[in-house]
Amino acid sequence: MIQYLEDRNVTNEQDRRLRELLTICFPQEPAFRERRYCKEVPAHRWLIETPGFIAAHAAVHDKTISVEGHGSFRIGGVAEVAVHPESRGRGYVRELLAEIHRWLAAQGFDFAMLLGREGIYRSSGYRTITNEIRYLDTKLGEWKCERLDCVMVAPISGMDWPDTGVVDLNGPTF
Repeated sequence: MIQYLEDRNVTNEQDRRLRELLTICFPQEPAFRERRYCKEVPAHRWLIETPGFIAAHAAVHDKTISVEGHGSFRIGGVAEVAVHPESRGRGYVRELLAEIHRWLAAQGFDFAMLLGREGIYRSSGYRTITNEIRYLDTKLGEWKCERLDCVMVAPISGMDWPDTGVVDLNGPTF
């Protein structure tokens, strides 16, 4: 039921359906009308397809971040988590994230990270972090460093998240 794709292998029809789903789920983001990503192309995608539309989707960016005083970590930056309105309430987000976490563990990632609401993602093992985040603001074209209330992590390799030190995303948020 869950299909894994490298982004480079997305077909034209899947691209059209992805942009349709992302536009429905994120109407405030005009980028999805023209492309299947917001700021940077993710390397990996997981889909649940049904006849006629994509029921659920999540993308993953392969990133190396640094945390001041703690070193570098390989993270799966989870992005564009979306469920079609006709498919909500079926546990698709939890299923997608479980599959993504298994894949991340097999690939040697340390953490999964996303920007979202704790009420949605807590049951999948995510918790909000309090570190300041350094990232590239793509709209302003400048670097920012601030605490973002929506940054959440889930341990993949069994290590604890370092709760101190600035987190440098080495690029934009995802």
